[in-house]
Amino acid sequence: MFQKISAALVLFFCSLHLSAQIKEIDVISQSIGSYYLDTKYEMKTDLLETGQVRFSFRLNNENIIEKAEVYLASQAELDELYSHIKVLFEQNKNKEIKLDLGDSILHLHYERMIIGGQIVFSHAYKSSPYASRTSPYQSHSAIRKAFRK
Repeated sequence: MFQKISAALVLFFCSLHLSAQIKEIDVISQSIGSYYLDTKYEMKTDLLETGQVRFSFRLNNENIIEKAEVYLASQAELDELYSHIKVLFEQNKNKEIKLDLGDSILHLHYERMIIGGQIVFSHAYKSSPYASRTSPYQSHSAIRKAFRK
């Protein structure tokens, strides 16, 4: 009896597996810019085949990998994000900007330092605001490389 039920369950799950379709998502049509710091940190922007732009950062700390991806509707929104960042560097004051991206929030925290200033990105979905991903401090030159400016 148990073997018949087990065999029926295996057949059922196999039929589900065979009917599933595998689909590739987030196909990159063009890399816009990137910045790498050894294998510890990566920040990049990509143009997707859908016309959206993906801004992402990934941090490797020993056994922990943190990754955040921000999807923007177009290149114009990416340029607008860069203009917010550029203003922070030009004002050179400790300041934080919170950007509403629809289903998520991107925090830009500028901190003035002895030699120039640096920005920290923090990204969280509105459905789970306390599960945010934070980048290390980024210089203006690193951000220019990632945004290809």
